[in-house]
Formats: sequence, C-alpha cells, structure tokens
Amino acid sequence: MATATGITITQVIHDLQARASYVTFVWDGRPDKRLGLPIPFGTKLEDIETEAQKALQAFRSELASASIKLPA
Repeated sequence: MATATGITITQVIHDLQARASYVTFVWDGRPDKRLGLPIPFGTKLEDIETEAQKALQAFRSELASASIKLPA
C-alpha cells in the first residue's frame, strides 16, 4: 500500500445557519481520498492551516482509541 506524500486543504465551508465550519483535505495523488473535519466557526483564511492541523491532531487521537466494528 503506497503512502501519500501529503494532503492539501481544498475547501473551507462556513455553514451560517448551523454556525459550524469545516475543512476538506485531499490526499496528494489520490483525488478520490478525502477527509472533512470541523474547525472553529468563522475561522479566518489566514488561520485555516493552523486550525486544520489542530483538527487533524484531534482526529488522530480519536481514531487511535476508536474501536472498529460492523453494524449489528
């Protein structure tokens, strides 16, 4: 299994009604492989990379302790 050399932030969405913001990552060389994560609502463009890094770190921690199962 090949590993990606990086991921690129391709989209930031601010849902005004839900007061929620999300960032979308796409794996370099794998446009079919995407990940969307929440970031603080209304994050400014100059702060996107920092908040995206924080979201990825939180996701890594959550995933490390998650159990994977099939539906019952």
